[in-house]
Amino acid sequence: VFAKDYVKDQYEAAGGRVVAMEGFDGKSVTDYRSQLTKLRGAQPDAYYVLTNDKGAGGVVRQAREQGITEQFLSWSGIVGSEFFKQTGEYAEGVIVTDQLFSCEGSAAMQRYCDNYREEFNNREPLKFSVHAYDVMRIITEALEDESDIYKAVVGALTSETYGDSLVGVINFDENGNTLDQDFE
Repeated sequence: VFAKDYVKDQYEAAGGRVVAMEGFDGKSVTDYRSQLTKLRGAQPDAYYVLTNDKGAGGVVRQAREQGITEQFLSWSGIVGSEFFKQTGEYAEGVIVTDQLFSCEGSAAMQRYCDNYREEFNNREPLKFSVHAYDVMRIITEALEDESDIYKAVVGALTSETYGDSLVGVINFDENGNTLDQDFE
């Protein structure tokens, strides 16, 4: 299932109506005007942009330059610095439909963010990197006690609680799903 399909299905299940969808190669495309023209022709009430921070920044900037005034929404992937570099003043009013991430908090979180910036040329970490770091720590620690990789991973992700993480306490259910809303 692609993210675009999931978002569309969830939106429509909640009573919304998707009037058009367009895609592009996020690794090579930087001119979004033809997609925006097609979308504008469908007369949407709002635009939901599902791409990375750099791509979303270009989409929003080019839309505003074309005179598109409807609301723009996107997910937490756009809160990186590239979004703001691409959009400039056009970032104002874009709604992020996910919780924001902050490097403030525990000393461990601040150390992680400082190390991340040093390693990645002063880029700000996104919450996904923190979650990936926590998951890898959980699995690495599990492998210290269990040589069978499958058993280690399943055991780690189905234990009830893991308390030593950057995001705080993580609780898992018997299927390995997180029970903490902040870690979904």
